[in-house]
Amino acid sequence: MFHPIDLESKPTLLRYLKQANKQCCDYAFASLYAWTSFYRTVWCEVDGFLILRFLITGTKKWAYLEPLGSGDISKAIEFIQNDAATVTHQPIRFFSLSQEFVEKAQSIPALQSQRFYKNRSFGNYIYSREKLALLAGKKFHGKRNHIAQFHKLYPDYAWKIIDPHTDICAIEELLGQWIDSQGRSTTTILQEKTMIERSLASYEALELFGILLTVEGKTVAFAYGSKVNANTFCLHVEKADKHYEGAYAKINQLIAQSLPESIEYINREEDMGLESLRKAKLSYYPDFLTEEYFSYDINSTEAQIWELWQTCFPEDDNEFMPNFIYPYSEDSSRITLYQNGKLASMLHLIEGESSWGKVGYIYGLATAPNYRCQGFAKQILEKAMEQAKKSGMVALWAIQENRSYRIWQSKLDFSEIQAEALKFETEDGFDFGENPETDFGIFRIIDMQAYLSLYAQEHPEFSTQISVEDKVLPENSGLYQIQNGSVTKSTGENENCRSKPAEILQKMPISGGKVLKIAVVSRQH
Repeated sequence: MFHPIDLESKPTLLRYLKQANKQCCDYAFASLYAWTSFYRTVWCEVDGFLILRFLITGTKKWAYLEPLGSGDISKAIEFIQNDAATVTHQPIRFFSLSQEFVEKAQSIPALQSQRFYKNRSFGNYIYSREKLALLAGKKFHGKRNHIAQFHKLYPDYAWKIIDPHTDICAIEELLGQWIDSQGRSTTTILQEKTMIERSLASYEALELFGILLTVEGKTVAFAYGSKVNANTFCLHVEKADKHYEGAYAKINQLIAQSLPESIEYINREEDMGLESLRKAKLSYYPDFLTEEYFSYDINSTEAQIWELWQTCFPEDDNEFMPNFIYPYSEDSSRITLYQNGKLASMLHLIEGESSWGKVGYIYGLATAPNYRCQGFAKQILEKAMEQAKKSGMVALWAIQENRSYRIWQSKLDFSEIQAEALKFETEDGFDFGENPETDFGIFRIIDMQAYLSLYAQEHPEFSTQISVEDKVLPENSGLYQIQNGSVTKSTGENENCRSKPAEILQKMPISGGKVLKIAVVSRQH
């Protein structure tokens, strides 16, 4: 039976965590506890092993951490198999596995259906505490300059070890300022706020250690973390007021200088594939990155999507795939076509919002090499259009990478390539395009009356009667009367002047629509 992670469970979990001696932040009790409301992490004991199950970031998909314990692991694996089959009803997924476990898995029959892969995005950055404390040598010249500038600009700065009895209000005030400085309160930011508040509320019980940095009595930075094992300190949170130059560099050094000598390493956690985070973490020259392995069931639909995707888009590696597969690839978003039990063709219909209202984006259209030139792509595109119509989408967008595939325009009534690039807004920073200089996009009217209503609102003085013929979505066919900024439809038609959807796009273009907001919850930091 699984239990929630609470303070009462700390002694039991610490017994396993200490024995495992991990350096990865995912195995720090303070981190497990702080993020439990987001990941819904639960635990149980099975024959001397600790089993941890959690929701993958921003999804309803369950995964397991490495079973921790000693002895015969077969019962623990059997338990996980049964839990996945009868409780979550999902394929087994493992996260943050050690190389030792992966090697051991090769001889465990129950794990032969797992495909293991390494994900650089979740390797933890490990630094020598002494190196971060001293910042000696030429390569840290820039960091020392930042700190010297901080000293010069703010000679009356002060710092102290965080006292949870007196400093929480000051930390929460700076946290609020940091959130305001981000411009918008995304789900990601609010989740991190909740995580920090949960940590601060149990600061002593979690055995956290941190530093508060002030200038003229005003809090300008704070940072705290916990021990993940006997010689490694994991930095969980670091926030600073960006208006105080060098504040981040200063508090980073203060943490390293204030830790006891028994701490040899500082874990600054992962970069999650975000370029800005990766650049910042690499600028401190880590001693090494932990190697984190992950896995999925080769018999699952996810595995089939993964395989076909990398067959057709080999440039997308194992860092990219989980960032798309887990948050965005759902039964509801996948349009697939099978032949002889094999996935032959697929696309993802991603729902978004634009200035036009509810719209869709076709992503990852792919057909297996041995099934190409048989009309499969056209079939699933038609299915996507029908599903988009049922979902109430005004239009469908796509990026036509294969310019020679003219079926979009000749058979499906999509527009020609637009003169302005598509843009995407996602909370996790996932970019559904590749190059803003070339991703101009094509689109197709899905709901004719909704589209014409947008045109009528944009041109209230315009009046006309137009007959539409839509062979893919016949419910769009009919006679439309545009007058005084509104549209009415009748079942009649003008046989001498029928317009296809693509012709409507040319005759009656409307502005906007090219910024797509994709509302999927993102990664935590």
